[in-house]
Amino acid sequence: YANVCTQEAVVSTQSTGQWSQNTKEALALPTEITMFLLFVCLIGFAAAQDPFTCGQCNSDEREVRTGCRVFCYISTDNINMTKADLQKMFDSLKNTDGEVESGPFLEAWKRESQMCDGESEAAFEWFATRDAFSDPTVIEQVDIDAVWFSLNPLGFPAVTKSDYLVPWAVLYDTIFDPTCESGF
Repeated sequence: YANVCTQEAVVSTQSTGQWSQNTKEALALPTEITMFLLFVCLIGFAAAQDPFTCGQCNSDEREVRTGCRVFCYISTDNINMTKADLQKMFDSLKNTDGEVESGPFLEAWKRESQMCDGESEAAFEWFATRDAFSDPTVIEQVDIDAVWFSLNPLGFPAVTKSDYLVPWAVLYDTIFDPTCESGF
């Protein structure tokens, strides 16, 4: 296209000795297209950036900070979260009956998320009641399976940080205590 514009400009200036308005517009078009493509590329680049970096969960927003901490606690590669990662966390906390009681969960959740007692208790309740037919006093395997479905309803092999932040926002709104001053 640029070559055609250049040839048109040469023909136009040879015949009249002046630049025509059409030639000026034709020469300006590649610049506009280039600027548009640059803009699209920059937007794509910005969208591809991680919303947080494990080990540096220091966002200005508490929701993102705590979400970063929980994601990085569960994820084994700190890039994506898999069902195996979630399973590993569950297995590390379960008792001899294969269930997670509130004590170990609350200890780990408070330590990793840096959220308050009430928020941690609400998180335990949320995990323990993901399956409507399970025992709400413990987290069972069916609850973990349901949590994974909540995180990954489309069944992808892994959840990215950006994809994770969507269900995290729902969980955070459910367990958030505005009077809590930890998690900072």
